Amino acid sequence: MSFAYQITRGMEYLVSRSIIHRDLAIRNVLVSNAKIVKVGDFGMARQRKSDYVLGNSQTSLPIRWMPPEAIRCRTFCQKSDVWSFGVLLWEIFSLGEAPFAKWGFNGNVNDFLTCDVVMRRCWNLQSKDRPTFAELRESLDQLVSAENLQDYLLMDEPYQKFNEKNAGILQELVLMDGEKDEKLKNNDSTFNSNYTETYIN
Repeated sequence: MSFAYQITRGMEYLVSRSIIHRDLAIRNVLVSNAKIVKVGDFGMARQRKSDYVLGNSQTSLPIRWMPPEAIRCRTFCQKSDVWSFGVLLWEIFSLGEAPFAKWGFNGNVNDFLTCDVVMRRCWNLQSKDRPTFAELRESLDQLVSAENLQDYLLMDEPYQKFNEKNAGILQELVLMDGEKDEKLKNNDSTFNSNYTETYIN
């Protein structure tokens, strides 16, 4: 829960700088040994002048984390990141399971709704009905209260056991990611984005 709270703080700062991240997911969150969380990977981020429109349908996008307005109309706004944050929460509490993993790309978001009010609010179909990151921070701040601290410490145990059991696999994945990044750097065509950027005034 502390990780989720820290992410809302980071995203609240991005909103204050009028930045739309567009790729908020657990893979783009960095965690220090002291459990300090930072939002990273701004390769898809854009300065918000108004709603952002992606022009070319050939561009690869993280469909499983995208809100309806981005999938249907290729339009991104700051509340689009809120939808992605809801998916990120699901990733956290499922120990990193990929969204819609069992259903491919045909999953219905209602199949994954739990009683968790925060995620439900993030997944409002209308972007205007989703909370702001400031509101999400306040909600999570109430959940991570002093009297509940022991509960969250206990929640940490399965994560610690998972990391200890899979330390070798996790290290291998990190190395594979590094090799992939090196290949991408050596292939200039990979970095040529074939889309045009337009803004709605």
